[in-house]
Amino acid sequence: MSEGAFWQSLSRWSFGLSSLATVAGEVAILVAITTIVRRHRPDAYRGLQLWAILSLVLLVALTGARVVVPMVTTRDGMESYFRSTVILTIVGVASHVVLVVLFIRGLTALAQPPKPVAVEGAPPYR
Repeated sequence: MSEGAFWQSLSRWSFGLSSLATVAGEVAILVAITTIVRRHRPDAYRGLQLWAILSLVLLVALTGARVVVPMVTTRDGMESYFRSTVILTIVGVASHVVLVVLFIRGLTALAQPPKPVAVEGAPPYR
């Protein structure tokens, strides 16, 4: 195996393993929000849960696109490859900004004191 082939193979493996670790981390965050935050703060978990789901979907979609796009676009020349890379980057940045806003809204709701539960009707007899 030549040195160039070795580094190319190592690059593919490191990208795959880092993507797998990132997806596992996103799933762990989603599970924690769905179980822990929902149990302790049912009034604040929806925003964080939406953020976690969208973050995971975006991660999988962009990772898949970063794998497929170079294979498809290099056939049409390097200009097509660079154009598609720029589009992917712009979509990624815009999506990341939206996700950051959702995350901040969720954390803000979590940081505020819980809303009191309104009980309608007469209190129970003791």
